[in-house]
Amino acid sequence: MAAQLSSMMLELLALYEITSWRFPHSEEEILLWFIDKTSRLFGVTGFSVEVKVPGSPAPQVWRWGKGGVEPQHRYSWRDAELELEVSFVHPQGFDERARRLLNVLGCQLGQNLRTFYWYRRLQYLTCHDCLTGLPNRAYFEAELERLKETFAYPVSFIVCDLDNLKEANDSRGHSFGDELLRAAARLIKESVRESDVVARVGGDEFVVVLPRTGRQAALKVARRIKKRLAAHNTQHPHLPLSISVGAGTASSPERLRQGLDEADRAMYRNKVRHKEAVKRNGSSDPTCGYILRRQPGGGVDRRADL
Repeated sequence: MAAQLSSMMLELLALYEITSWRFPHSEEEILLWFIDKTSRLFGVTGFSVEVKVPGSPAPQVWRWGKGGVEPQHRYSWRDAELELEVSFVHPQGFDERARRLLNVLGCQLGQNLRTFYWYRRLQYLTCHDCLTGLPNRAYFEAELERLKETFAYPVSFIVCDLDNLKEANDSRGHSFGDELLRAAARLIKESVRESDVVARVGGDEFVVVLPRTGRQAALKVARRIKKRLAAHNTQHPHLPLSISVGAGTASSPERLRQGLDEADRAMYRNKVRHKEAVKRNGSSDPTCGYILRRQPGGGVDRRADL
């Protein structure tokens, strides 16, 4: 009887250990937690974990300890969000009690991973624009606060505004306007460094953050965006873009907002000049294709679609 109670107490203590965890901030933390539990509680000398998230191209595999040894115990766990396969290795194998507890540990691992992936997804959705996939206004504001504590100066900004988006939505529908926004986001993102932040901060407005970039270099980036814009309109006449661009530079943390305001004012000057040029030159604005013009007889002039 005493031996049975002792065994039950040991099992309860093991269950307490298995189900005790703190919320992880990375997959590495979860892996370290799993290594600690398996090796300390069960003497496991190696394991492999295969995680498959529905929709992901390939499973993620973690391996630890001795390889090339036939596993003595396997555990599978799955739900709508996650599939898990765990294989455990021990020199002497596992008794029935250990197998039962390893199943509980495997289940806990699956739940921990699922919770972490939910949290990571929620973080992403909170800080990113669902239409373009770019960081949103909240992310951008947090990035400005982060830059105040760095030595990444000068910091430059490129403000980009997608012209005539309202007209596009009204005349061609919001799905067409969404395509314009996605195309503009791709174009701007492809014009800068991978490390630069490109955020959608408003309905038709984007901001590029360029750390360690002076004014002249920022102007080069702005010209690069314009050059890519011209190439896009040549290659994709069915999806014409017109983007007003302005650049500004901050030399210190105290001048960050001033640098951003400078870029915003430059963008509006560019927009005004562009509108004046369109008035002078007629249909030089690629976004004139947003509106289907009616011919005198009532038909639609499809050339205006180009």
